[in-house]
Amino acid sequence: MSVKPVAGVSMCVIRNGKVLLAKRGNQIGYGLWSFPGGHVEDGEPLRAAALRELKEETGVEAEIIRLMDTIEIIHKDKTGKVEAHFVLSVFLGNWISGEAKAASDVSDVRWINSNNHYDLKMTPGTSDFIQTALKQFT
Repeated sequence: MSVKPVAGVSMCVIRNGKVLLAKRGNQIGYGLWSFPGGHVEDGEPLRAAALRELKEETGVEAEIIRLMDTIEIIHKDKTGKVEAHFVLSVFLGNWISGEAKAASDVSDVRWINSNNHYDLKMTPGTSDFIQTALKQFT
């Protein structure tokens, strides 16, 4: 059985020089820190999905500033067979309201700055996105 790519979104949200991270609580990426996000529902625009996932996972609302990048995440088993394939649109946003707290699909949330995230085990590429985002706001 072949694995079809699944559309996903994530939000890199900035508030007072800090970026919001969520610790993954679901099977894919469990225990890793990343931006809040998830799957795009059928017929849902990408930007709407990103804002919905942010609110569902953290209680935070933001305005989207721009699309930062689109990346692919491909998980393979020990034999090299593809288990999951995600096409992820990463949006940069500015915090509007809400105090971050872990909700659906996440076990913890944290606002971090450019100096205090290196000890966190993150999904691939997250650290680079954090640096890019914070440079834009300083």
